[in-house]
Amino acid sequence: MLTKTLQSLALGFLVLIQASSTSGRVVTRLVNDINGAVTKCQGDKSCFPDMNSNSSWILAFRGTAAIGKPVYPAYVDGTGLPKRIQKGCMQVGQNLPCSNHFRNNTVLDNWKNISEVALVIYKNSTPVHHVIFNGSSSTYMTWMDKNKIESTSWVDIYNNSANYFGIFGHQENAMRRTFFMNHNYGTCPNDQGWFVAVDNILGDCMWEQTPKFPMFKYSTGNIMINWNEAKTDHAEYFAVFVKYNKST
Repeated sequence: MLTKTLQSLALGFLVLIQASSTSGRVVTRLVNDINGAVTKCQGDKSCFPDMNSNSSWILAFRGTAAIGKPVYPAYVDGTGLPKRIQKGCMQVGQNLPCSNHFRNNTVLDNWKNISEVALVIYKNSTPVHHVIFNGSSSTYMTWMDKNKIESTSWVDIYNNSANYFGIFGHQENAMRRTFFMNHNYGTCPNDQGWFVAVDNILGDCMWEQTPKFPMFKYSTGNIMINWNEAKTDHAEYFAVFVKYNKST
């Protein structure tokens, strides 16, 4: 049975979402589910979420900013991650110490029966933006598909094109633009988008150059932003959550 198998494999690191209250513009079905499912698991197997429950979001990955470790390879196969991860890296919504990314190997390496996937951006341990994707017929590398968006706090994504939209993003030469949601390029001064995880210090454009990486840059408003403008901000971390299909 999927529930028992995943729970036994995940003991100690399969994490139920622990989310704080959200800002007004991110009051959505996702956030309501998260706030309604707050549970602190402390090694008790019974507190893990029921995989057959359609209200249970599972933390599959958390990327942490400015730790000097690229987020993309950590997501793909755990490259650069130590065997022991701080508990603060395995949760969201609380301001706890964390100096690593967190990869839930049970979820990402056994990707099946996924109904929805959520990408949530955090500032001051509070969700500031989100995108929910239909997870059916996806893999752990393909779920971030613009055509599979169900809901998002960036309201203009639906009706605008994207030149890059995905986990791999745009990586060539000095560019490491991953988990990239971008509308268009305009020779750096006119580049516009919604979110990007910059995985190195020096990129081709000024807007992606940073003293510490990775940098998680996002549009603070509910529409895309020119990456050079002041209305962008840097997230402390982002998280990927999954929801499983109900058993039939």
